[in-house]
Amino acid sequence: PYLKAISLGSTSVFSLQVFSSHYSLLANTFPTTFLSTYKITTLCTSRFGNNYAEAVLKYVDTVDLTTMLEYAILLGEYGLAQSFVAGGINPCDIMQYNQENDTCIDRQEYVT
Repeated sequence: PYLKAISLGSTSVFSLQVFSSHYSLLANTFPTTFLSTYKITTLCTSRFGNNYAEAVLKYVDTVDLTTMLEYAILLGEYGLAQSFVAGGINPCDIMQYNQENDTCIDRQEYVT
C-alpha cells in the first residue's frame, strides 16, 4: 500500500504514527523490481518530460536496491520527502534497520 500511496502523492498516509509503527519497512531498501515501470513512465513523462522518464527508467535498471523515499523523489513527489524526514528517515543513507535489536546496517556496498 505504501508504494501506491507514493505514486498517488498521498502525504496523509505517511503520518508520524505510521513511521513509528512501520519504521523498518519504510526505512529499509527493497529490490527495484517492485517498482512500477508504468507509473514511472506515466508520472515522470507528464511531470518532467520523456527524457526525464527515460533517465529514471535507466537509473532504476542500473541499481538493485532503492528506498521508498528515493522512489518518491524520482516520481517528483517532493512533498512526501518532508514526511519521510520528519519520520526519521535519513535521505543520505541507504540503511537496513533491524527492529529486533534497534540497529542499522549500512547497505551502501550492495548498491551497484
